[in-house]
Amino acid sequence: MLTNIRDEERHLFCPSDIFPQLLDGKMNHINDRFYQLRNKEEALAYWNNPILSRDLVILATAMLDSSKGLGSMVGKDYERVWGCMTLFYLLGEEPVFKQVLDKFFDGKLDEYTVRKLNEA
Repeated sequence: MLTNIRDEERHLFCPSDIFPQLLDGKMNHINDRFYQLRNKEEALAYWNNPILSRDLVILATAMLDSSKGLGSMVGKDYERVWGCMTLFYLLGEEPVFKQVLDKFFDGKLDEYTVRKLNEA
């Protein structure tokens, strides 16, 4: 995925294991259901894994450093990125996720993710 973000070619595939989000029932592919996080506890476990959290920060930073638009980097999967950045910004308070939200989503948080976290 990092190559997709930095590459000049347009890639339209954004795997759900790269930008995990809370389970929402909208994703129909088996990989989407498998890799989505079921609850806040699973999301915290993901964030507390030093390799997974490091890689997510690297990807978010690469997105910020890229001159390409979000659609050129992740195609139609922008909602997946939005949910992921919202989730880990709220859980980990990592500034790079807020910066991605500011740059690509006008600073708006994904409402579904906020609502699901508040339910927990």
